[in-house]
Amino acid sequence: MNFKKAFRVILFTAFINFVGIGIITPILPQLLKPFVSDAYSAFVGALLLTVFSVCQLIAAPILGVLSDRYGRRPVLLISLAGSMIGYMMFGIGGSLMVLFVSRMIDGFTGGNISTLYAYVADAAPFEKRVRYYGWLGAACGIGFTFGPLLGSAIYGLSGRYDLPLYLVAGLTLINVIACYYWMPESLLKPILIGKIYWAKFHPFAQLRQVMKIPHLRVLMLNNFLWMSVYTVLQANLNFLTQDRFGWQSDTIGLVFALFGIAVIITQGGLMPQLVSAFNVIRIHLLGLMMIGAGFLLIVVTSISLLVPLVFVSTVIIAIGLGLVIPTFNELLAESAPSGEQGRLQGASQAMQALARILAPLWAGVTYVSIGYLTPYLFCVLLIGIAIGLMLPLTQERTQPSEI
Repeated sequence: MNFKKAFRVILFTAFINFVGIGIITPILPQLLKPFVSDAYSAFVGALLLTVFSVCQLIAAPILGVLSDRYGRRPVLLISLAGSMIGYMMFGIGGSLMVLFVSRMIDGFTGGNISTLYAYVADAAPFEKRVRYYGWLGAACGIGFTFGPLLGSAIYGLSGRYDLPLYLVAGLTLINVIACYYWMPESLLKPILIGKIYWAKFHPFAQLRQVMKIPHLRVLMLNNFLWMSVYTVLQANLNFLTQDRFGWQSDTIGLVFALFGIAVIITQGGLMPQLVSAFNVIRIHLLGLMMIGAGFLLIVVTSISLLVPLVFVSTVIIAIGLGLVIPTFNELLAESAPSGEQGRLQGASQAMQALARILAPLWAGVTYVSIGYLTPYLFCVLLIGIAIGLMLPLTQERTQPSEI
C-alpha cells in the first residue's frame, strides 16, 4: 500500500469537507431570502446548522462502526456521494423544506472525518502519526479559511448564490473518483469479517460504552469541553465584535481568516517540530492553556475596547486549537486496538456534534439574558476543567482497551 499517495487523497477530502462547510456561511442570508423574512433569517439559519449537527451526532458512530466492519474505503465513498447530493439540493433549493432535507442528507452521510482519522490510525507509521494528524488538521484549516472567501467571491462576481454550491458539489465528485482509484482499503482482511452488533449503531449506547473506561471517559469529556469552547467562539464572536466595536461582516471575516491561517501554520509547521521534542500530552495541555489565555484576553479586550487585542486573542486561541486537535486524535488512536479505531473515532465525532448542538444555544441565551462576557468567562472555566482532567495523564500513557 502506498500510504503517501492515499494520504494526498485524505488531505484533499478534508479540504473539500471544510470548504463545503465554510462556503455556505457568507451566502446563507441570500439562500434564505426567498423563504424567510429578515427578522427570522438568523433563527432559521441557526436551525439549519443545528439540524446538520444533530444528524452528524446520530450518524458519526454508525459510520465509525460500519468502517470497522466493512472497511474505511466503502464508507468514505458513500459519505462523499451523500455530501455531493446534499450540496446539489442546497443549490437547487426551491423551498425551505428542500434546504433542511439537503442539510440532513449531508449531516447523515458527511460525517467522514472520523473515517479519515481512523484510516490514518490504520495505515500511518506509528512514529509519524501525530505529524500526519497535524497535516490533516492543516488541510481542514485551509478549507475553513478558503471556503467563506470562495463563497463570497463567486457570489460577488456572478450574483448567483447557487454557483458556489454547484462548485463544491463538482469538487466532491472529483473527490469520489480520486478515492475510488487512489485510496486502497486500510483495514486487514481478518478485521473486515468481524461480527457486527446492531446495538453499536445507537450513538448514546456507544458513548455510554466508551465512557465506562476511565481514561477514555477523560478523553471524551475533554473532547466535549474544548469543542464547546471552540463552538462558542464560532457562533458568538461576530455578535460580540458587532456590539462592542460596531464591526460588519467583512471585518469579522478577516478575523476568522486570520484564525484559519494561524491554525494552518501551527498544525502544518509548528506541530512536527514540537512532536519531535515534547510529550504528546504536554503539547495538548499547552494548547488548552493557550485557548484559556486567549479567551481571558477576549474578556479584557471587550472591557478595554482595545481593537488590536481582538486579533491577538484570536491568534492565541487558533495556535492553541492547532495544538489540541492533532494531539487529541493521537491520544485517542493510542487508546483502542486497530479494529475499534472507527468506532472510537465515531464516538468522538458524536461527542463533538453534541457540543456543537448545545454550546451555541447556551452561549446565545447567556449572552442576551446575563451579559456579553458570560459565555467567555464560562469558557475559561471549561478549559480549566479540561486541563484538570488531562493533568493526571502526564504521569501515565494509556494502553489500548477493548470497547
